[in-house]
Amino acid sequence: GRGCPYGCDFCTVTGFFGDSIRFRSNDSVIDELILLKTRADREGGKVGVFFIDDNFAINIKRTKSLLRDMIARDAVVPWIGQISINLLRDEELLDLIAASGGRWIFIGMESVDAESLKAVNKGFNKPDEYSAILNRLADRGLYAITSFIFGMEGDTPGVAGRTLEHIQSWPPGLPVYGLLTPYPATPLYD
Repeated sequence: GRGCPYGCDFCTVTGFFGDSIRFRSNDSVIDELILLKTRADREGGKVGVFFIDDNFAINIKRTKSLLRDMIARDAVVPWIGQISINLLRDEELLDLIAASGGRWIFIGMESVDAESLKAVNKGFNKPDEYSAILNRLADRGLYAITSFIFGMEGDTPGVAGRTLEHIQSWPPGLPVYGLLTPYPATPLYD
């Protein structure tokens, strides 16, 4: 869609907020994290952060820089962020996420059918890689919050069953929670 760096028809965030990607400086983010940690310590509380970002790692070089600075300046707090699964192929990024306090990664997998992914310009998602990437997250103590969309243009009857089979093929104990979103009148099963 308009403004999406991937041309995705479902992505409306950049279209809503403008056509350019904007970043806060590392110092600005880290100063805020330190303030949160200081307040939590002072009040005997806990702190957790949700980086509200359509794709926290859209610029991997910038994200790695921020995570390194969080570690170096002891601004490590438990955090959650949304990251495209194709970016999670990067082992160094995964190590930095874990070391900087990352705990949960929301991943919009969208579909297990390659044709459906191509239809929405998300061919960079590779369903054959899902299990391996989720295993690498789990190995680092990171939890995946996954989501799938049913009723995309390329979907065929039985997509829900194929998705369930795919999820069930992931190793037992893998900490994955699913958000399954059907569009109205979607033929989910054969």
